[in-house]
Amino acid sequence: MGFSLMEVIGVVAVLGLLATIALTSFKSTQGAVVQTKLVSDVTKLNSLVSIYQASGGSLADAVTPQDVLDTLKTVRGVVDATQTVGPVTGRAVDVRLAAKMQTVDEAATSAARVVWNAGAKKFEIAYSGTGGVASFVLDDTLADNDYGAETRADSSVKYNASAGWVWKDDKTQALAFLSPLNAVVTGAAGYTFDPSKPDGGGGNTVIASLPPPSITPRGGSFYLANFITSVTITPGLLVSGSGNPGYKVDHEDGTSTGWLPYTAPFSITYGDTVQARNTTTDAALYSDSATVSESYTVTPTLLTAPLITPAGGSYLASAWPAITIDANGAPVGPYTAISYKVTSAAGVSSAWQTYTGPIVTTYGDTVTAKNVSLNTKFYTDSTTVANTYNVTGSSKLPPPIFTMTTDAAGKQWVAISGDSSKMPIPAGARIYYTLTGADPGNKSTEDPVTGTLYVAGKPIAMPTTAGTYLEITARMYPPTSDKIHFDTSDIGDYDVTVAGPGLAGGHIDVDTAHLIYMAGKGTTDAHVHAYDDKYAVTTVNLMNFLDTKLSEINKIIPNGTRFKLIVFNGNLSPGGKLSINKTYNASDPTTYVKVTDYQNSSIPGLTVYSMDGVSGTVKLTSLTMNFTTDTLAIGGLIGTNTGAVRSNKAGPNGEYRDGALGIQAVKVNADGTDAFTSNVAISNGGNQGAASSGLLWECTMFWHWHGPDY
Repeated sequence: MGFSLMEVIGVVAVLGLLATIALTSFKSTQGAVVQTKLVSDVTKLNSLVSIYQASGGSLADAVTPQDVLDTLKTVRGVVDATQTVGPVTGRAVDVRLAAKMQTVDEAATSAARVVWNAGAKKFEIAYSGTGGVASFVLDDTLADNDYGAETRADSSVKYNASAGWVWKDDKTQALAFLSPLNAVVTGAAGYTFDPSKPDGGGGNTVIASLPPPSITPRGGSFYLANFITSVTITPGLLVSGSGNPGYKVDHEDGTSTGWLPYTAPFSITYGDTVQARNTTTDAALYSDSATVSESYTVTPTLLTAPLITPAGGSYLASAWPAITIDANGAPVGPYTAISYKVTSAAGVSSAWQTYTGPIVTTYGDTVTAKNVSLNTKFYTDSTTVANTYNVTGSSKLPPPIFTMTTDAAGKQWVAISGDSSKMPIPAGARIYYTLTGADPGNKSTEDPVTGTLYVAGKPIAMPTTAGTYLEITARMYPPTSDKIHFDTSDIGDYDVTVAGPGLAGGHIDVDTAHLIYMAGKGTTDAHVHAYDDKYAVTTVNLMNFLDTKLSEINKIIPNGTRFKLIVFNGNLSPGGKLSINKTYNASDPTTYVKVTDYQNSSIPGLTVYSMDGVSGTVKLTSLTMNFTTDTLAIGGLIGTNTGAVRSNKAGPNGEYRDGALGIQAVKVNADGTDAFTSNVAISNGGNQGAASSGLLWECTMFWHWHGPDY
């Protein structure tokens, strides 16, 4: 069958319309491209709908956009088509044409969508409301579908199927006569479709909404370390001159910046909501876009657990650790802190407190710690960690310390306490003291031999009578409940002289011994506090002590025994002046030798002495150590403590007797050869050192001050 001129004209018009529909499916990152394509597609589809209805088609039963498309894919029946004057007898659109609907999430946004207006019988573009067509696509799976033929309404004039005139007038039909000119769908003369204009350039002005801008990065909830600090507004594919982007920032506290023109990326803070829109600059053609928004909130970060150092476990009391806590990477500052508590072995806990420095603990304590949030918007508390510290082994308690105070009446008192700077003092530790200089002693049971139990809070009254001397001697003993982990301390002492004589500003302590001891494990045969104050002297006569507790050299070394005299630690006490077999005269340097000079004499060149002048020796007739009154003021005698000297604590450089000034008598064989050895390394200065074998007798002297050990 041939085609009439009217049919050819109609088909050409339809094909021309079909050729203008952009059916490539793609996803726009900014939304404007999608909108432009939808405007173009809707314009042409509405034209096809008009032609279809003008050709007698009906869309009364079409509900969805896909219903409309499927109806446009039908054809007229064969007989009907031969008499139809209208331009369309076949399909109006490709059978593959399909409506791709929005997802639920897409429908909830302001993205452009196409909806079918069943009342107006046309497609429309909306930006909100129910979901619609996201895009029109070609679906190859529909290529073989047959949408069938339908009977459409006739025009009042049809082609005549019988012999006679070409036209047949049928007044029973409602449709107006369609001439070939009616079938031409066009605009003004010379019309060309312009997809950049809402009406396609056809001359019928349509006010189109501007495409909304986009906000980057997208909103959400972020950890503080990754929080968004800068936001960019992208206007999208705005037609030149159609509009400009603007924005406002709503803050969490309810304040807002108000609408501002967008010129450059801007800063935001926690809890901000950014709104953006494109505002028209050509109201005759465009209206403002829909408003889009993004919110930026903070997800609280779980803080890492802190680290407690050292690890929990068992430690010697003498090496008891100071406990430190590290945040372990948590940002300690305005938003977080380290919190801890200490629980005793008895189960008593302290309150939680903020960590500021090393923690003092005692035996059996458990330290519990956590990193805590000071701003719950940003952080949440960490899990807790705990370390327990127990005591092990056996440690000697530190000597007690003495503190003098003066009351409102001017009376002086001395309190005795444990030295917690050395180690934690165990609960129940006991202090016993004497006021005579006598050592309270130490039984094998770690209990005192003598002395008075010191009661905390009840200090000892100091004497006030001129010339009175008081010597407090004390030891600390372990708790009766724990003599396994703790041993009795060395002695601690405190001397008080009321306007006493002797050295100015202090006094000399004197010890004698006849044995060599290992470092830190020694004692002396006798000890006298404040020798110079007690006896109003500045000279110590080593062959005639004024205190009977001390052992003179001549009473220790028998007749016939040969010996040499050596000096150690002279550099630490340069004020000492040694007189041997001479009467000391401070104004006559020939009557003495400075200890710094004597110690520099070589051992082979030293004089060999004896108490009775046996053959080959010089008889020792006198031996004194002498000081001037200002010795202490000029640094002439080392300051240290009794316990350190008597226990033979090694000084900072390994010095014998904690650096005290000493003189020793060391044995010589009958043939004049040395029967002793000495160690120069444990003497501060000189060539003689301190005896490591062959010791016969020893005397040490030092300034017993109230400061620390040397």
